[in-house]
Amino acid sequence: MKDLIRLVKFWRKTCLKDEEDVKLPSSYPLELITIHCWEKAARPETFDTRLGFKAVLECLVDYTAIHAVWYNNYDQELVDRAKKSMDQR
Repeated sequence: MKDLIRLVKFWRKTCLKDEEDVKLPSSYPLELITIHCWEKAARPETFDTRLGFKAVLECLVDYTAIHAVWYNNYDQELVDRAKKSMDQR
């Protein structure tokens, strides 16, 4: 998993640094999107990094449509407030 996160961040930093028309999230949201893809794959212990990278890239095609919430650290009220504030932007 950590290798996949590193790969995604490296890809963004090296391959997209000169692309002004490409709008991608910063490093931390990219990490969360990568974790989200890993969780959607049922949290495999071992997996093909190439397939994981492909899954992340497919999510990034329309990353604004991703809805991932981790309730183990946040309660529903906090999530609802955050979503409301993001909708107002």
